[in-house]
Amino acid sequence: MEEPLSPPRRAKATEEDVRREIAELRTSVGRESSERCRIEAFNKRTLERLEECEAQVAGTTTSLEETRSERGELRKQLQEKSEKQVELSKKLRRQQELSRSLEDELLKAETVQQELEKQVRDDLAARRGAQAEAAALRDRLRELEQSVLKKAPALLALGRPDSEAQMQQLREQFEETLRALQRQHEPAGSHSSSPGEEEAELPSVEHQLLDEWSNAYDAPSAFGWASASSTGSLATGAAAVPALPPPARPVAVAGGTLRSPRPNRARGGELPAESPISAKDVLHSPTPSSGVQMSPGSGDGGRGERLNISLRDLSEIKALKKPPPPIRMLME
Repeated sequence: MEEPLSPPRRAKATEEDVRREIAELRTSVGRESSERCRIEAFNKRTLERLEECEAQVAGTTTSLEETRSERGELRKQLQEKSEKQVELSKKLRRQQELSRSLEDELLKAETVQQELEKQVRDDLAARRGAQAEAAALRDRLRELEQSVLKKAPALLALGRPDSEAQMQQLREQFEETLRALQRQHEPAGSHSSSPGEEEAELPSVEHQLLDEWSNAYDAPSAFGWASASSTGSLATGAAAVPALPPPARPVAVAGGTLRSPRPNRARGGELPAESPISAKDVLHSPTPSSGVQMSPGSGDGGRGERLNISLRDLSEIKALKKPPPPIRMLME
């Protein structure tokens, strides 16, 4: 068992304990001071970082606003570009359609050009044919002129003094008739270009010449015809057998009769009406190559002579001076 301490010892032990506690308290105060300094330093660093973060937040906010404004502008530009792209796409489609239509028109133009070239070739061929036909008609006219000139002395021996004036009047009437026929054929027949169509027009011209010139023929005993012509005109170099205006009588043409519009009056008076003239007397031959033929007439002691000339030859002779509308258009 321990012995109780004496008061000095007890006081000494108490001082040591107090010292030890004071040392411990000082140590803990020092630790707390150092900890507080460390915390204050940390707090200071934290505040600095907070300030930096706030500055970064402010800069980021500004950048965000700028980015938002740029985004809005980019969206507007994108929308404008989209609209422009749509418009360009529409223009592209329109240009493609226009290009297709132009290609179609180009194909049509090429077709029309080929047709026009073919028509030009046909027109040139028809023109050459018309020129050849005109040359043939000139040759036939020359032969007819030579034939008439060979028979002209005999016809002059049997003629009357006024035969040249009557032939001139007959030629003028013939020219007036052909001009009237040309006026009738110009509106409808001026677009014909083929030689076949030109040949097809001649029979109708003959029939109309028969209608118009039925009053230019008389009975075989009254008068005869003589014709001499050059390439330009009728009855310019040869005399004709005396001819009188026809009497008011019917003229037989192709199975029918035509009434002459004027009476037959001679220089000394009126002649009696004769029998109708048949179509054989009007047209000696249906072929265009029929020329001049002499045949003895009846009445007046056999002095009258008749000269039959194909009416188609007369129309061809007149055509040499002034071609009918289809040939004239081809020659132009």
